[in-house]
Amino acid sequence: MASFLVVDDDELILKVARTILQKAGHVVTVVKDGHAALEELNREIFDAIITDANMPGGISGFILVANIRKIEKYSTVPIMFLTGRKDKTDVARAIEAGVDDYVVKPIDPDMFLAKIESLLSKKTDSYGFKMTPIKATAQWTFEFEMTGISEQGLHFISKTNVPLNTKIRINGDLFSQIGLNPPQIRVLKCLQQGEAYHIEANFVGLSEPDQQQIRKWLMANNKVALNKTA
Repeated sequence: MASFLVVDDDELILKVARTILQKAGHVVTVVKDGHAALEELNREIFDAIITDANMPGGISGFILVANIRKIEKYSTVPIMFLTGRKDKTDVARAIEAGVDDYVVKPIDPDMFLAKIESLLSKKTDSYGFKMTPIKATAQWTFEFEMTGISEQGLHFISKTNVPLNTKIRINGDLFSQIGLNPPQIRVLKCLQQGEAYHIEANFVGLSEPDQQQIRKWLMANNKVALNKTA
């Protein structure tokens, strides 16, 4: 799946191109002129761009492509002309402006998709972003099944391998029932059994009132469990 920006002042062409691309599983944004295209390019990241040559508003496809190539993150993005102009001079001008491929209207769906596949094969997956060193903390999220709880911590089963000493902030309905804010845990053990990981973790930074809340909940639920088995 790729994200396409299609630029054309002909609504029928936009509709046909969007339908073909969406049926092939791609995400499509359509605009009717070069000004709108540049605005979209400033807001979003696209994997490929398809544009007409002749468009209203003072920005032709040739000018649009030349401007796109000046944008660092789009300096190598695949660009295809979709146009009724098929003279050799037009093709040469398009290539000089920075176009990677050229499709002549009306659209032939099979030829169009073949050109699209060729266009995406030229994608480098690099938009020219410069990496800036930072120092910051972050959290990652995954789903797991809790299988046990004590005042000290949790046992749970996960499809994800969690490294030892990893700290995780966890959310779940259980903690709302207990009356706790989402607690932080630290992984002590992580044992793989089949395709799952059985994990033991301790709570980190729980206050005495928080531990009392857990204790009360455990006592209440242990009584319920005993009554059910009696």
